[in-house]
Parts: sequence; structure tokens; C-alpha cells
Amino acid sequence: MILLVIAAGLLLYVPLAGTYGLWDPWETHYSEVARQMTKRGDFISLWWPGSPRDQDVFWSKPVLSFWLMSIGMHVAGIGGRNGPPEEMAIGSAAEWAVRVPFCVMGVVGILAIVAMFAISVPAFGVTIYASTLPAAIVTLVLGAACLTALGVAVASLVKNADQAMPVAQFTFLPLSFISGIWYPLDNAPQWVVTIAHFFPLYHIAHAFEYCFTPGAGNGWQPDDLWAIAVWTAVGAFVAVRRFRFEPGQGEGMGLARLRSAVSR
Repeated sequence: MILLVIAAGLLLYVPLAGTYGLWDPWETHYSEVARQMTKRGDFISLWWPGSPRDQDVFWSKPVLSFWLMSIGMHVAGIGGRNGPPEEMAIGSAAEWAVRVPFCVMGVVGILAIVAMFAISVPAFGVTIYASTLPAAIVTLVLGAACLTALGVAVASLVKNADQAMPVAQFTFLPLSFISGIWYPLDNAPQWVVTIAHFFPLYHIAHAFEYCFTPGAGNGWQPDDLWAIAVWTAVGAFVAVRRFRFEPGQGEGMGLARLRSAVSR
């Protein structure tokens, strides 16, 4: 079972990891900070002198992310003290080096979820009903598709990297607190319940919880699934209509940033 999970995770994350350029502004910045660390042999100071973003010194965090990318660069044989500057911009070694470690961490995360279920189900006496598993799987897949579509749709409102985190926090965190995820809505004001029922997160949580409720029958919640499907369609429509990569379709900009960086 564990080997199957590892294989599925690797097939999900790894095959395309190095097939497209480093285009996201933060991905290129983080990668360059990791290269600077690797080149200097200094794995504590997370700085990039003369960054295009901060002309004096660009400081970053967290350290584990840069250690992972630096390990990938060591394995790929790039970014070293005597390596040519252009090695980060030519070929796809840089993409594989900085992304594969995070793919491995993604697989570790999947294993952690499997371990959580394996430990918590017997420890807390949770009963898994075979009759509700199909509904649980459909709810999980549809809920993931819904949040993905809405995430890409909301991302179309973001004009630069500085706006990404505030927009994500402003949209998801308030909804999570009124959707019954952290506490029941039994005693919440009616206006809070009404708002919660309008958005999809409540329906995802409610439908999935129902699949593990004793006496739930087959676990299907048509009203919740319908609401999730509608939000998925709305999110996908907006995402397809509005979402665009950065000018140059990403790869060109990423390589241009790297070439600018390594030529300094």
C-alpha cells in the first residue's frame, strides 16, 4: 500500500516538473537565492545581492525551502562555486533541480495523510462505511476540482506577486471560519449561516462529513453536490475567460530573469 501511494504521488508530481521554464516571479527569486547559497557555500544567509526586485539585497525565507533546492542543485551538478553562470538558464537542469525536491515533499505529505488515517481511525474508533465510500470519493474529487477552479479564477484578479498572498488570505480564511470547518454552525447567527450556505466550502465540508456519519445511508448529499458543481462550473468559466500567464507566456520571462541575474 505504501509503495502504491509513493508511486502514485511520483507519477502525479514528477513527470512534468522540468518540462516548463522557471517563470513565476517568486520561483525564479527563490531559485536564485538557493543558487547564491550553493555558490557561496553559505547555507544560513538567505540573501541575494543586487536582486532585480530589491536592488540592494533581497532577503528571503524559509530556510528549509532553500536547503531543498540547494540539495537538488548539488545532485544535478549545477549552481556550484565554479559553475558557469549560464547553466541556470540553458537546458532544463535548473527546473528539475529546484522542483523535484518539492515533488518528493508532496509525496511525503500524501504519506502523512495516509498515516494519519491509519493511526486515527483505530485510535478514535472511527468507522469507515463501505456503502458511503463512493459518495466520499466523489465529494472529495468534486470538492478539489471546485477549489482548484475557484483558485485559478481568483488568481486572475492578481496583478503581481505581492498581491497573491493578501488575496488568498482575504478570500479563503474568512470563508473557512464561517463554513463549519473549525466549529459547528448550530448556534451561529442566521445571517452567518445564510452566507455560509451560499459559498461552496460549507457544502464541501458538510457533504464529506455526512459520508462518515452513522446512519447516513449511502452518503450522497445531492443538494451539496449540486452547489459544489455549480461553483466548479462558475470558477472554470471565469478561469478560462480571464486567467493569463505573465507577458511572454512565462518561460521567456523566467529565463530572461535568470539570464539577467546570472550575468551580474
